[in-house]
Amino acid sequence: MTDRRRRALLSVAAILVSVASALTLGPRQALSQQMPAATEMMDWGKASFVIFDELEYIPGQPGRPISFEGLGWYGGAYNRLWVRTEGEQSSQGTSGAGEVQALAGHLISPYWDAVAGVRMDRRWDERKDGRVLFAMGIIGESPLRFEFAPTLFVSTGGDVSARLDASYQFLFTQKVILEPSMDLNASTRAVPRFGVGSGLNEVVLAARLRYEIRRKFGPYVGLEFTRRTGSTAELDRLQRRNSNGASLLFGLRVWR
Repeated sequence: MTDRRRRALLSVAAILVSVASALTLGPRQALSQQMPAATEMMDWGKASFVIFDELEYIPGQPGRPISFEGLGWYGGAYNRLWVRTEGEQSSQGTSGAGEVQALAGHLISPYWDAVAGVRMDRRWDERKDGRVLFAMGIIGESPLRFEFAPTLFVSTGGDVSARLDASYQFLFTQKVILEPSMDLNASTRAVPRFGVGSGLNEVVLAARLRYEIRRKFGPYVGLEFTRRTGSTAELDRLQRRNSNGASLLFGLRVWR
C-alpha cells in the first residue's frame, strides 16, 4: 500500500471516528474527545460577544424608519446568557417599537443552544403599550452553515406566536459578503393592539451586500421585501398603513 493511500485511509478513519463520537456521545463528551484543549479552555473560561447585524435606514417605508437588530451572549461553552433585541424608530416622528429578549441557553449539541426566558415588547406611539411573553427555542448553525433561530412565544394573556429567523453568508471575497435572510412570523390569534393578526402574518425576505472595511465593521446596501397577510394585512388597511412591498436600505454591521 502506498503512503498516499495509507494517509487517505487514515483521514477517512479519523472523520468516521469524529462522526461516531458526535452521534453516540453528548455534546460535552464529543467536543472533549475532538478538541480537548479548546474544550477545557471554553469550559472553565467565560467570554462575551455582542453584534448588531442591522443598523439601517429604510427611506422607502412609511416614516422612513431607522431599524436595529442585535444579539449578545455571556458565558462558557455549555451555559450562556443570551440577549436579543430588535426594533425601529421613525425618523419623521416620535413613534416606534422594540423588543428585548433575555434567555438562558444550554448547549444541546455542537453548534446548537436551547434557550428559554422572557421577551418584553414596547411601543411608543400615541397609544404607548407593552407586554411580556415567555420565550423558548433554539439558536444555532446547520452543517451547511445556515443560521437558524426558531422561537415560540406565549404572552401572559395566553397569546401564542412563533418566529423563524434564517440567514446565510456568501463570501465573494474576504471583504465582500452577500447575506440573504428570511423572517417568518405567525400567531394563533390576533392581537390588534400590536398590529398582529392570526395565522401566518408576515414574511420578510432580504438580501444585504456588505463590504467589511475592518473585520468588525461593515457598511452594506440591501433590498427587503415585506408581505403581511391575512388579518394582519387587514389591520394595516384599517390603520391606513401599507407595509407591503420592496424597500431599499442602507446600514452598518458592527460587532465586538
